[in-house]
Amino acid sequence: MALPNLIACVRGNHEGYLLPETPLDGMDEAERASHEWERSAVSDEARAFLAGLPFEAAVEICGLRILCTHYPRTPDGAFLPISPEKLREYCAGFDADLVLYGHDHTPFWEEGAPILASPGSLGCPGREKTAARAGILTVKDGECRWEALRLPYDPSPCLKKLRELSLPDGKIVAKIFYGAEL
Repeated sequence: MALPNLIACVRGNHEGYLLPETPLDGMDEAERASHEWERSAVSDEARAFLAGLPFEAAVEICGLRILCTHYPRTPDGAFLPISPEKLREYCAGFDADLVLYGHDHTPFWEEGAPILASPGSLGCPGREKTAARAGILTVKDGECRWEALRLPYDPSPCLKKLRELSLPDGKIVAKIFYGAEL
């Protein structure tokens, strides 16, 4: 919220779950309870910031049109099913040279029209357990270069906090997002 040089920030599914207007339909009881608990812990300032985030942000850097999106969505606004095989089809209608996304937390770069790129995930090492993934996009004269980063990451402070908070679905969060047991 306070980054002075923020170029783009978009709303994803978990940002939406923090907002009371986002339905929690289709979730089991434990997942719904966790999201309701999370909603109660978010400040009014953070909630207002999240509510103001767009689902997509278009930026142009040195002649390169970049569309930032959490993931492509259906006409009614739902995120499309994660599908590496269909991602290019999902992005075909975007007016962009590069589509930057992140919903599946998997690092990805594929040349084409448009270029498809995902930095991965900084805070959810998942299957890698000890790596935060990110990327550096360098744009110059309408050309771009991508450097994928895989940084050592110790999830133990997050897991400790999960234990302290007694998140209703903490064991599942630890397993899915951190590849660990609480």
